[in-house]
Amino acid sequence: MLLTQKLLRLLNSVFDKDARAFTAFRIRHESGRLRWRIEDHVLTGSVDGVGLFEVALAGYTIRTLLEHLATLPGITVISRVSTEQFGLSAGALMDQSGDQASSNGDQVLAFTSLLWAYLEAMAVELREARRQIDEALLQMSAKTAEAEWLDEWGGYFGFPRKDGEADAAYSKRIVEEILRPRGNNKAIEIGLRDVFGQDCKVIDLQRFGDVFPIYGGAFVHDGTYLHNADAIPYYGLFKVVIGYDLLGGADISGYADEVSAYIDTLRDAGTHLESIELTGSKLDDSFAGAEDGSSVQVLSVIPTLLDALNGPTETVPVFPLVVGDAPAPGGTVPNSFADQLDAPSDATDGSIVYATAYSGLRKYDAKVPHSGGEAGALTLS
Repeated sequence: MLLTQKLLRLLNSVFDKDARAFTAFRIRHESGRLRWRIEDHVLTGSVDGVGLFEVALAGYTIRTLLEHLATLPGITVISRVSTEQFGLSAGALMDQSGDQASSNGDQVLAFTSLLWAYLEAMAVELREARRQIDEALLQMSAKTAEAEWLDEWGGYFGFPRKDGEADAAYSKRIVEEILRPRGNNKAIEIGLRDVFGQDCKVIDLQRFGDVFPIYGGAFVHDGTYLHNADAIPYYGLFKVVIGYDLLGGADISGYADEVSAYIDTLRDAGTHLESIELTGSKLDDSFAGAEDGSSVQVLSVIPTLLDALNGPTETVPVFPLVVGDAPAPGGTVPNSFADQLDAPSDATDGSIVYATAYSGLRKYDAKVPHSGGEAGALTLS
């Protein structure tokens, strides 16, 4: 409201500059030592130098502000204003300060003058304009610009913002891309490694076109031009070999398209990318070592094994086992074993049948010779 009062001083004396102030409410703390201040639409309070609250008045009416203050620990507010005044914006509270321990130090004033209301609205916009001037100066550099102004900087240099890219990362990338070396193989390798985090190699290629006759540039005195069959070489071709994350990589075709598009920002005019070769990237893994204490803990386990075996109490009869011939007199069992095998008595008859076949050849004298051998078959029954 300091700006509002400055605007009032600039007015001609013909204007009534009285604020038409009234007591909006009284604010107190249970300790009796509350100090409070309203400045630039912010209400703050403290006790013995310790801050208790800070409330931005924007968006509050006097009624809703009182309801909010009443919820703060130890704070009591008292107001006897009319219903119409309760509905006034909390922005009508004048810049002031007070000490509860002083006479009327808890009294908070608000204005009702239409002139004050008009000039206060003007002051709010002027304060915002002053703040925006400072912000405008920040937008004049890609390092400090934000939001759509940073997008403007990126578009100016040909580096649009990626989906979901934060201002801090985007600003850093714009500056890096502006200063990045370009053109030769090494510069392309460095750029790809920085952006995609993969090892890469740029390889120059030599390719030749179709062979066809061209003028050799020589001619003889009889007016004959000499032709020469030759193949025109293609210059400026290269290929890129770059790693691809086999575990967490995105779609291969999409990844290749992204690499190709970025190469176009690095290569010189007149050079052309022939192909991209994707290779497996390095697979790294790490683990943290044990963080046990330095003292060595010895664990000793001494088990006590105890088992008791009771002897059998059953009466088991003894059954003699005899293998071989019957016991000889005296009860001894011979150790000899004997078996007898009968000779086969089966009779087998067999017959051999022979057949003579023609060889399938026919001579010019109409004779059909037999085959040189006889085929036989053995039949057993």
